[in-house]
Amino acid sequence: MEIKMIDKNVLVKPISEQVTEAGIVLKTDFQPKTLKGEVIALADHPECSELKVGDTVYFHKFAGRPIKIENETYKVISIIDIEAKDE
Repeated sequence: MEIKMIDKNVLVKPISEQVTEAGIVLKTDFQPKTLKGEVIALADHPECSELKVGDTVYFHKFAGRPIKIENETYKVISIIDIEAKDE
């Protein structure tokens, strides 16, 4: 799948299973305020230059819009709604 994002948007595949620092696996029906996901595609924009495909990013649970591609659910998130990334 090759997708090119436009403007300042990033396509993120949310990571559905999350583990707390204590090792507790959170169910998918309980979502904390901040979620994480993997960058699948991003726009060719200077503001997106800090990210690359494959990065793990953190975003607010209400950020972005869900989109279905090939029976997978992704989120289209504006770069300003991405709060952090793993180093």
